Order: sequence, then C-alpha cells, then structure tokens
Amino acid sequence: MRENSHVLDTVPGVRVFMTNTDIRIFFSIDRETITVLDVAKRHAILATAGITL
Repeated sequence: MRENSHVLDTVPGVRVFMTNTDIRIFFSIDRETITVLDVAKRHAILATAGITL
C-alpha cells in the first residue's frame, strides 16, 4: 500500500490509494496497521470541492 499510494500534503498522516476505476481509498498507516478513513468515487470528491466536469 505504501508504494502504491500518495501522501496528502493538506492532511498529515493520510494517504490516498487510487484504484483502476474512479474509486479513491483514504487511509492512515500506524506501524503495520492500516486504518481506512474513507472510500469515495472521484466524482463525489470533485462535487464536494465544488468542481463540475
């Protein structure tokens, strides 16, 4: 997961994993424990930010 995800600069300790589809998984890692914080579709993330496609 660490190698295939990106750190969010705006939220310390949170990473995002982008799947092959439009699903994004937000999570944190504490030693060897992965905690899933949220799962969202790209469209929902953009809509929350006020961005329309």
